[in-house]
Amino acid sequence: MPFAPQVRDATEAIQQVPTLVAELTDLLQAPAGWLVLAAFFFWLLVNKDFSHIFNVLERKERRRFEHLDLYVTKPELADEESVKVLRDLRDAHYFKIATGIYAEKRLRSALIALHNRTSHLVNWGQIRRAYPYINANDSGMVTIRELTGFERVSYWYNQFVGYTSLLLAAGILTLFFFSGSKTFTSLAWGVGGTLFVVFFALFVFAQNWPALAAKQIKRELAKLEPEEQGT
Repeated sequence: MPFAPQVRDATEAIQQVPTLVAELTDLLQAPAGWLVLAAFFFWLLVNKDFSHIFNVLERKERRRFEHLDLYVTKPELADEESVKVLRDLRDAHYFKIATGIYAEKRLRSALIALHNRTSHLVNWGQIRRAYPYINANDSGMVTIRELTGFERVSYWYNQFVGYTSLLLAAGILTLFFFSGSKTFTSLAWGVGGTLFVVFFALFVFAQNWPALAAKQIKRELAKLEPEEQGT
């Protein structure tokens, strides 16, 4: 029968599964085994090509805006009021591609004015991080709202956890250097643990970047107001 070789190969592969599971269990009995397993999955993740997924999403988004552009460029076939809305959506889309911020007409104009006023110190990346704290008033000017009570507690909690984590990382590294015997396991726990805690601290500090960016923009706006009133 033509399927006999395939059935035999599949049967042999299934019979190898218990042996593989037993070997993997033995490997994970030691901390070094977990390190090897983590390194394998990290290698697999890095070397896996996920570009086709993003290409499909990108092509779908591109086709949507191609249809939108086609509709907008034929005013004789389009509704006049709808064209105004669609033009604003199209401009907001390209503004997001350029800056990473989705903003419709009034807010977009306010953000551009903010960048023009503070571009000597504030870039689009900082404006994007501070976006949750940005409001545009009726005159088209940007204002930075105050942090809420919960946001203030979160900010100082993140600062505390971040600096505590850095102290813990320094303690782990110090213990490793002054430990009597240095084995592969102690190296993995000492250096690996230190790097993990440092990266965790950086992640925690990054949670405060939006608030820090908002504070910087607010300071710059406060400096500019007296100068603009005097001119």
